[in-house]
Amino acid sequence: MRRKKKKGMLDAAAALNRKMKILLLFAIVPLITNGQLLNIGKQIGGYCVRDDRENWSYHGFFNGPKRWPQLFPACRGDNQSPVDIRTNKLEIDEDLSELDFTGYDQPLTDALVTNDGHSIRIDVKDDVRRSISIENTEYVLQQFHFHWGSANRPGAEHTIDGFRHTLEIHFVHSNGNQIAVVGVLVEVDSEKNAAFEPIVEVLPEVLYKDTSAQLQTPLVLSSLLPQNRNFYRYTGSLTTPTCDEGVIWSVMEDILNIGQRQLDYFLKIYSVEQRYKNRACLLAGNYRPLQRRNGRIIYASVST
Repeated sequence: MRRKKKKGMLDAAAALNRKMKILLLFAIVPLITNGQLLNIGKQIGGYCVRDDRENWSYHGFFNGPKRWPQLFPACRGDNQSPVDIRTNKLEIDEDLSELDFTGYDQPLTDALVTNDGHSIRIDVKDDVRRSISIENTEYVLQQFHFHWGSANRPGAEHTIDGFRHTLEIHFVHSNGNQIAVVGVLVEVDSEKNAAFEPIVEVLPEVLYKDTSAQLQTPLVLSSLLPQNRNFYRYTGSLTTPTCDEGVIWSVMEDILNIGQRQLDYFLKIYSVEQRYKNRACLLAGNYRPLQRRNGRIIYASVST
């Protein structure tokens, strides 16, 4: 005949169990922080431990977007990007005509495609001067990169009336003192877009962080721009740390399309080196959450 355990014994066992859980938690957290839990980069409930070894990441517990304001002071500024563009609250600026892109129709023949662990970045290396003009000041193209989502979630950074598109291209220009970024919104489509092929064909060579490859097929950058050059203009920041403000943003009004098969190549990119390869470390959803407008005015250009 079994004896029933007394209530006091049960309470003591439960208390001991709670203490053991607390001790285990204190033992595990430092290991996660130091990136030493089990095997770095291995999946823990869909979490990529390796991301937390970086200065910043999109999905880390300790260095993700929610922590950027604590890690990088500028990220808590009042003029941050990206923002939601409300088309019923735009101000028409008669001085803003269609954006003029100089040199974008010249084929890009020398460019380095790099997986930097945060995005796919394409650095312009040829001698063609590609630029935009803002208030009679020339801003020269330095590089362009991409932000995307996951298999079932879009990943553009700026939203239009609350709607987030599939992908966003950022063309980063500089005049030496200030940065001007052109954002192009892209939506997935059943048909492929030939303009993306020179990029897509090299992506299998840069699946992992710190890998680079030369662009093989000449790329005409104007093909990555909408034919309608109207845009939305506001002053914001870089969308990645260190989140420096004073960036002139021009988000194109019309969108481009990308084929589903072409998008799938982006969805295979990792945020880690090959030796840490794990599905939890796919670079999916590399976009910053929306930031407050804080009274900023967003202007719309005027068709010419």
